[in-house]
Amino acid sequence: ERASYYREGGLHPVNIWDTINDRYQVNNKLGFGACSTIWLVEDLTLKRFVSLKVLAADVSAVSSELHVEQHLKLQQGKQDSHPGRDHVIQIYDTFIIEGPNGTYHCIV
Repeated sequence: ERASYYREGGLHPVNIWDTINDRYQVNNKLGFGACSTIWLVEDLTLKRFVSLKVLAADVSAVSSELHVEQHLKLQQGKQDSHPGRDHVIQIYDTFIIEGPNGTYHCIV
């Protein structure tokens, strides 16, 4: 990705083997864009691999994505028998971190 994305209000710098939120150890980058980076992380508490999306700081401040995904998380378990359930993303965790370029919403 472009180095210019790593600026105030931009992307959070993440490195392989970083531990984020005292729980998620970064193993590899899965993807990126102007608004977020996505990482393969190991959940050190539950001993499983999951993806971690770190929204850019300026996007975190105004994004409706977190609200939509929090709504999906609230719906999990309410319709376990729905035939389309396996095709809807599951949200395991959401949290906020502080970094050199701002405040970031993170979605696991």
